[in-house]
Amino acid sequence: MQHRLTTNGFTKCLFMLACALMGSGFAAASGAPPEGATVRVRVASLSSALPMSADSVVFQLAGNAPLNCAPNVAGAAVSGEVVQITTHWPATGCDAGRSTRYALTVDAAALTGVALPRGPVYAVSVRDEAGDLLAFRAVDTDATRDGPRPETGFWWPQAEGSDAGAAAGGSGLSLELQGPQLAIHLFGFDGSGAPTWYFGSARSVDRVVTSQLVGLQQGDSLFAPLGRQPIAQLGPRIEIQFLSPTTARAWLVQNEDGRDRNVRELTLSRDAFDPREAGAARLAGRWVLVSDGELAPRQFDWWLQAGHSEGHAQLVNGDGTAVLDCRSDGNNTTVLACSLGLDGVTVAEFDQIGFDRLSGRGRDGTPTQLLRIPATR
Repeated sequence: MQHRLTTNGFTKCLFMLACALMGSGFAAASGAPPEGATVRVRVASLSSALPMSADSVVFQLAGNAPLNCAPNVAGAAVSGEVVQITTHWPATGCDAGRSTRYALTVDAAALTGVALPRGPVYAVSVRDEAGDLLAFRAVDTDATRDGPRPETGFWWPQAEGSDAGAAAGGSGLSLELQGPQLAIHLFGFDGSGAPTWYFGSARSVDRVVTSQLVGLQQGDSLFAPLGRQPIAQLGPRIEIQFLSPTTARAWLVQNEDGRDRNVRELTLSRDAFDPREAGAARLAGRWVLVSDGELAPRQFDWWLQAGHSEGHAQLVNGDGTAVLDCRSDGNNTTVLACSLGLDGVTVAEFDQIGFDRLSGRGRDGTPTQLLRIPATR
């Protein structure tokens, strides 16, 4: 008996075959991770990194995926301290009813030919082959080093060296440091342009501070009778690398359904309110020197010496016996480092320059600080 298959019949058979395959664990090819898959980024231990590049940082991707649908590494790209890892996810054979853990070792140096020395903080993003973000992490490759102690106050996005630009105008952070605890307040605007703010907290002992921010909505206005409690909702995650007491790199990470979807890098700075007090000029005033190598603190009354050159300025004590020699950026707006000289002899070097605290080392290597004495009226 001969069977004839019409066009409609052929189409129907294909549809039924596709349904049968999907029901038995096959999925349409999309290149995207299957539903329920997760990705986390961390630095691989030295033992698990071998016999990879022993002199280069090796990362590890870990997470959960449907059975038979764990990813593999499709490639990597390195630009300075920015690392992008591309993953390939199987398009067929997934068993959505069962989940499995996976761990992938990623030797970016072997994939790109660019070594990643230990020490820096790397901004690592993981994407699928379509370029969609799956995970982000600012990875500290030397957890033994403490970061600079950030100063309490207002911090503002800077356009130079980041993608902040004019779009970040009106946004900023307020940081409050109490002991090792850091309170973070982020203020900006939502998608409709309405002002919004988020807050979170973290311990600031590490070089990279990570905090899940929470936003409050639908609360009472400032002039309304009290009584209505605002609604708390999860906001973005913020990761901050403090470069000095007054400068930092930060990443705002938008997370949806347990997966990072968007990331934005910002360069943050704590600037002087009055432009006339930028650079070494803001260090004028009364300070006290505190050193582990000194028996008693010393007090100085700094005033800016006239005629300073580009990238260089000096502050002199009232009696002329002490000089604070400071090196600034090309615009004389940011002090990079200072050295303290007494009677022509350098007694301390400061490489952490804040508004109210200069931290460094004395001539004998002991921790040394210059602390501002608040003015009284």
